[in-house]
Amino acid sequence: ALPIFQRLPRVLALLVALMALGTLANVLVTSIRRHRRDLATLATLGFRGRQLGATVAVQATTFAALALVAGIPLGVAAGRTVWRVVADSIASTAAPATPSALLALVALATLLAANLIAALPARAAARTHPAVALRAE
Repeated sequence: ALPIFQRLPRVLALLVALMALGTLANVLVTSIRRHRRDLATLATLGFRGRQLGATVAVQATTFAALALVAGIPLGVAAGRTVWRVVADSIASTAAPATPSALLALVALATLLAANLIAALPARAAARTHPAVALRAE
């Protein structure tokens, strides 16, 4: 078992990842509710349930990809900067390391998780009845 100070970075990373996934789920559910009329219009124009679900999946993938495009470079830059400050304060000559394979794995896992999270809102979008949604507006 690792001491608490060695487990802390992993625990914090896990908490941040869970918060990000929860935020994505909230955004998708809110977006489906807000755009119920738009989805109903698409269904009226001929979109099938699978196509409405794919629309939600594309939205989730886009959000995740944008977060990765911004987050990975900023995270690497911040990590390198913090490491240099810490290394200088303890007179260490160790250079910061960037695990490219791990970053690629995180990116793939993020896209997969985003699409798994999108499955429930996509199912709700696919079950949208155009007449009911358009009448409610």
